[in-house]
Amino acid sequence: MASNKQVLDILPSKGAYPMAVGDEQSRNWTERQWDYQLQKEGATYDRTRTHLNFEIAPGAKIVSMGTNKKIGDRFKERCKELGLGDPNFKIDKATGKLIPTNRVTTAWIQLGGSREQMHKLAFGDQKVNLEDGADNSHIVRMKDIEKWALAQYRWACKLWGEENIIGFNVHLDELNPHCHCTVIPVATIKGKQNISFNTVFYTPKTMKERLSALHDELAVVNKPFGLERGDKVSETGAKHRTKDEYLRDKAHMEKAVKGLTTMVSHLTEERNSLLAEIESLKNNRIADGNRYTKQILELQEKLLDVQTRMEHKQQMLAEKQAQLNGMERRVQAAQAKAQQIELAVHSAINEVSPARMLAAEVFIDELYYSMLDVWNKTRTTVPEDDYMDKSFAGAALSAPAKVFKCGLLLFLGFVNDATTFAESNGGGGCSQSDLPWRDRDEEDAAYMRRCMFCAQKMMKPKGGYKVKKGGGLSLH
Repeated sequence: MASNKQVLDILPSKGAYPMAVGDEQSRNWTERQWDYQLQKEGATYDRTRTHLNFEIAPGAKIVSMGTNKKIGDRFKERCKELGLGDPNFKIDKATGKLIPTNRVTTAWIQLGGSREQMHKLAFGDQKVNLEDGADNSHIVRMKDIEKWALAQYRWACKLWGEENIIGFNVHLDELNPHCHCTVIPVATIKGKQNISFNTVFYTPKTMKERLSALHDELAVVNKPFGLERGDKVSETGAKHRTKDEYLRDKAHMEKAVKGLTTMVSHLTEERNSLLAEIESLKNNRIADGNRYTKQILELQEKLLDVQTRMEHKQQMLAEKQAQLNGMERRVQAAQAKAQQIELAVHSAINEVSPARMLAAEVFIDELYYSMLDVWNKTRTTVPEDDYMDKSFAGAALSAPAKVFKCGLLLFLGFVNDATTFAESNGGGGCSQSDLPWRDRDEEDAAYMRRCMFCAQKMMKPKGGYKVKKGGGLSLH
């Protein structure tokens, strides 16, 4: 039987806390918004269970959902207490207007576990019908889920300070019961309190180690509730997507966020224009009787439509922004991993071991004789100089391991090392303009290929490659 695993996910959030996300966590939705959420593809909300949701307020008090202060208001209050004003904005010296700082000012933390165990904690032996449109209004919330949530809350307070937790919402109206903890990452820096996600949580370089430690700590808290730590990636060997794949996804996400931001801006302008027109007509109606009543009603109907569309786009924007924040975290992790690999490879390429030497000798012998056989079969039709000096053959027959090492140094960005290595091994080098500077959007495989061809030129002796009589190879 599969064990029950805990869930811990931390996402850094840039910019002001999105109103729509705060509303989602507290279920502060109008009927129109509820209709929209329930009709979305993949929606998992069950309105007949919404009454089971709850929040944990300061002092570890369990309160009904929506009765605590709004997350956005608590964010502003806490920043004021810290004497930080609004860290999401700064004054543009040129215009005097407020502009976004693009800082990470909050952390969104999701806590939960395997569905079977979370349902047991939340609903006990009661059977919840998870089919779309089912009526679960008879379901009663169990005390165990409250005890579990309080344990999570106290653990978070111990780590990040209760005064910095601006939202702790527990959702029992979705497929899997879970809670959202929103934290302002406050740290003491140079004797003063300030907001710093990197200090409180992790940097790209420390993320793996820090998250692993947090999972270990949380496992102790979750043990009495039948949840245990998930398997470590280092032990399971789980594979992750490449940095290039993450960057492509991030670019698509940024494009979607930009498009939705523009839509919301246009709808906001349209709404403000309609409000101004309605206000003007109301003033005229006061002076001219009820002449403009019909026009006002028509404009109000149009305003309602614009407002609904704007709310819809705002919700979509909040969701995409949350996804983008998560994608940025994954990109940072992938970039940190790539840097670690580069340093490890740079250190390892100079190591010599018997196994490495034997493998290199076998590879060189096989490559040498296979390419020499190709040349012998084509030498009557292909000039010797063309085959040896104008193709990859000369370098491959001469010193494939050295060409590979030179290309690897170029790929890692160690251009000076690659030049020194080529020259110290008899290579003629190449001009500065021949070096393979990387394009911004170029993928790893394509860039590696260009580095190898450049290494071929760098390693080529000034006199070129020549074939000895009898089939051997000599360098001139």
